[in-house]
Amino acid sequence: MNLSIFGLGNVGSQFYNSFKNKNKIITFSKNNRFNCLLKNNNIEYKKLFKKNHLFIELIGNVNITIEIILNSIKKKNNFISANKDLISKYIFFINFLFKKNNIKVYYEASVCGVLPIITLLDNFYFKDKIFYLFGILNGTCNYILSNIKKMNFLKLINLSIKKGMAEKSFSNDIFGIDTLYKTSIIISKISNFNIFYYNIYLESIFNLNNYIRKNFYFKK
Repeated sequence: MNLSIFGLGNVGSQFYNSFKNKNKIITFSKNNRFNCLLKNNNIEYKKLFKKNHLFIELIGNVNITIEIILNSIKKKNNFISANKDLISKYIFFINFLFKKNNIKVYYEASVCGVLPIITLLDNFYFKDKIFYLFGILNGTCNYILSNIKKMNFLKLINLSIKKGMAEKSFSNDIFGIDTLYKTSIIISKISNFNIFYYNIYLESIFNLNNYIRKNFYFKK
């Protein structure tokens, strides 16, 4: 299978390195890693958008991703994204565009990585009433809070980045914004109606008042 991978951060680089045969893979990264074709050259950049390629977007930037999506549709290529920001905001619009053009769009990893939450909701729970959901949607915060007694916060953040559990720009993780995006995707799937992230109430540890912090949050 021919692949075009857009984005080589923590997730993208590990995904790329998981392939033994990389001959049929072309990549795009702002840092020009691996066999990236982008070298401040518009002609080289256009070579990324080939026909008969599966486009895999792991960038996390909405504006750039829109261009990738439009080129994917233009070339009649299927599209995979782990971009929770993008899917949360444009899930129904994206589904409509790809369905109209008779090509597939997948975004399983935009919610819980390797856990098949979207697949389960699509194939098994569409007839059931769901009243509530429990789960860990933020691996970074889960890792930090599980080890907060052993190590200070900043060390845990740096360790999370080194282990690939957090991006260098980690603010969306620790303030709960990424979890907000994931929650809106799940609720949209369940309700079959677009629930925007800003319609969901968010309460993170950094927004709690001092009394609650003293009683429910402790550090080493």
